[in-house]
Amino acid sequence: MRAIMRWGRIGALLLVALTGMASARSNERAQVQVRVDGLSCPFCAFGMEKRLKKLDGLEDLRILVDEGRAVMTFREGSAVDFDAIGEAIRKGGFTPKAIQATLMGTLARVEDRLMLRMDGLEQGLLLASGPGLDRLTATKSEGDRITVTGKVEAKQPKGHGEHPYAITVEHFETAGERGK
Repeated sequence: MRAIMRWGRIGALLLVALTGMASARSNERAQVQVRVDGLSCPFCAFGMEKRLKKLDGLEDLRILVDEGRAVMTFREGSAVDFDAIGEAIRKGGFTPKAIQATLMGTLARVEDRLMLRMDGLEQGLLLASGPGLDRLTATKSEGDRITVTGKVEAKQPKGHGEHPYAITVEHFETAGERGK
């Protein structure tokens, strides 16, 4: 009987450890939140929801009608296509507004600019200047794998391979880090 109880405890510990590993891995998924102008009733949101569900790499979608937001989580290693997100929202009859995202990639320098080279995309996402970027450049180097959270805005691309969006660095971390 004691052997069964001991194995039961070991199994429970393994389950807790595996659950912890799964939640740590969930941090490797890109998340995008879009404030949606005009989103006021669940029935109206249905058309937008159908279009957003067709996005490549989408793993989870929540439409928060009361908050006027769409929250998307993408599979690990999937590219996030901001143009496709905006198009799906517009074709659903709404206007995309502020975009907040958590994105993974590699820190890269193209000419004199810092970029986040996202998984699944050749292009880089420009890292916008500000205090968060200053902290990032003081502690991270080109080639470091990082996760960046911040506001995403459309930019006019100025060079080949540059992504037409920039992210303001509000928070960043590397594998194994928490809370910068």
